[in-house]
Amino acid sequence: MTAISKWSNHDLHDERSQEPSRRNEAEAAIRRALEEALDPFTRARVESEAGILQAAQGRPLEALALLSRAEAYFRTTGERPKEARYRHLRTLFRLAAAYLLLETGTPYRPPLLGGLKAPEAKRLLWDLLAKIPEEATDRYTALRLDAESLLALLLPPKEARERLRPFLGLANPYLRAQARLGYAEADPTLDVEGIDAAHKLTLLARLLVDPGFPFAEVEAQGIARLTPEVLQKAEARGERVRLVASLFGEGGRWRAAVAPRRLPQDHPLARARGNALWVRARPLGEAFVTGPGAGGGATASGLFADLLRFLSGAPGHLPAPRARPPLEEGSPWPGVE
Repeated sequence: MTAISKWSNHDLHDERSQEPSRRNEAEAAIRRALEEALDPFTRARVESEAGILQAAQGRPLEALALLSRAEAYFRTTGERPKEARYRHLRTLFRLAAAYLLLETGTPYRPPLLGGLKAPEAKRLLWDLLAKIPEEATDRYTALRLDAESLLALLLPPKEARERLRPFLGLANPYLRAQARLGYAEADPTLDVEGIDAAHKLTLLARLLVDPGFPFAEVEAQGIARLTPEVLQKAEARGERVRLVASLFGEGGRWRAAVAPRRLPQDHPLARARGNALWVRARPLGEAFVTGPGAGGGATASGLFADLLRFLSGAPGHLPAPRARPPLEEGSPWPGVE
């Protein structure tokens, strides 16, 4: 059996995929901070931070309760006016994120997917963008970028790209990289729907077991329909959900499938940070390889290796010489109900 796991910005790497113990620690720290807050300003700031944590865990109503209190305080207080203005605008952004969760049922979607319907979140974001001052400070630039990136989920991709384009030349290298990461993949459908992984699995099947393995035989199911409840149930069982491409024997033939799978939390594919390849074969046993799947370094290394092969006269990677039937049956990990 061969499996590829892709852990990327379009996979399940937000706060929902962290170990429950880390979440519990964060919640405990926030409870302590609320108890120890000596003044209303500090308490409102903690409530704002706690609100976005609740949203990240798929709890929109709890998030809105905390964020609404914080927003009301920062909007009306006379204390520390300059800081209160920024905290009010940042809290408005978090309110929009919580409403996005409430109205769409998911706290995270890949950038520029577009087409989501969240009227209250959209209203809040337009209102926020009108209020953000034109100060060329990193904190306000970052806030404007965050708001535009969230709004991009609710706009047609072409319009979203045009709104994000001005951020590509920011002087701050961190913010510039954040803008480019969101802008670079204008249509993430190939990743989100598992099609990119299906392409990779087809190539792997042709290299290993069947030179004519057809792409049409790969069963592809992506992650777009996953919900916070599914991920929370997996965590409660001591599992993690990963988008896995699997090639295995079934009924005397090779079967290829891409789908979200439930993996034990200590499995190498579940722990991998980057692309990963896990192989079980005879007489090899099990082998595991992981590394970056994209980016400048990975792309440059691949091109350099291809160039060296070309200059040395090597033919490069060749498909399997003939189709080879599986020697034993296998099965992927359990799917997501």
